[in-house]
Amino acid sequence: MYFVKRIVLYGIIKFLIMISYSIIRLSNKNSLKIGYSGPSVHDLFKSLESIIKEMNIDKLDIDIHYFTREIEKELPISINNINSFRINRLEYLKNIYVDALLIDALFNQNTLVCMDMLPNSISPIIIHGLYEVLHINPRLIRDFIKRGYVKSILPIGLGSILFSKRVFSEEFSRYSIRVYRDPFIHGPNPIHYNTAYLLYSIAYEVLSRTNKERVIVEIGTGRAFLTLWLGIIAKHVNGILYTYEIKRDRIEYVKRAIKELELSDNIEIIYGDILNEAKSLTCDVSILFIDALKTQYHLYLDIFDDKLQSGSVILSHNTISNPHDTYKYLEKVCSGKYISLTIASDPAGITLTVKK
Repeated sequence: MYFVKRIVLYGIIKFLIMISYSIIRLSNKNSLKIGYSGPSVHDLFKSLESIIKEMNIDKLDIDIHYFTREIEKELPISINNINSFRINRLEYLKNIYVDALLIDALFNQNTLVCMDMLPNSISPIIIHGLYEVLHINPRLIRDFIKRGYVKSILPIGLGSILFSKRVFSEEFSRYSIRVYRDPFIHGPNPIHYNTAYLLYSIAYEVLSRTNKERVIVEIGTGRAFLTLWLGIIAKHVNGILYTYEIKRDRIEYVKRAIKELELSDNIEIIYGDILNEAKSLTCDVSILFIDALKTQYHLYLDIFDDKLQSGSVILSHNTISNPHDTYKYLEKVCSGKYISLTIASDPAGITLTVKK
């Protein structure tokens, strides 16, 4: 069980560190404050050391706030390759500001029963091992949603759940359901709802904090289901989404959808082959999403490479279902100037990549 928990912690920590690294690089922040409440800060440090070594950097600009019930317990007070490490009593969780919060559900069963102990404005909040304690507070997920969070499942370990702030209306949510259903009739099938929520959350966390160009590029518009979720983030941060589609019959459908949701000022639809059309895009790109011809993923990455900054996020779909088609792409993003993590957010899989 100990070994399993160690693997669980490593995967969750890697996800959080990749997002944190992106925010720091794209916002020129000196550091990011991450809160952690779990059974083993030693495993946390070992995971951090492994990830920093994998990223091939000397130091990660983060401050760790460790929240524990056992403040007298002997714990390490420093680690060489992060900014600082502080120990706080668990009851101070609500009063100390952190940029992101990671909670071990089994370690904090009593805390999870009382929502008042959790910060009200922090995003993201990741709870791992949540499925093991849902019987203690079966209303917890619903309560988070009522407080204005969006839920996405991270299938890493014992049911980790990512909560990010919601910036869309009920009207948007209802319309997106209609857009989700239509492709099952007309094709192509839309991306899974859980993956849409995950990509929404990543885009929100990164773009709402950056002080650089808030530009999203989507390769493969389809019938606009994910386009709407990325577009609502672009609107929230006053950014722009460029979405590329090669089939003209889908363009009119997408235009109607974005007009009805008043997203036209924040979404630009470009018809044509991305390998030709991308040359006209001159701005830097903060987030790149790829879901088009699988055998050309590596080519899409190549044409945008000079537009991706340190900290830019690349998200690619179907990397679990189609590794035989995407292997050249995977070879690129799993070595050299990128760090990657593949997540089974749906059966097709999504690969999260950050440029170093």
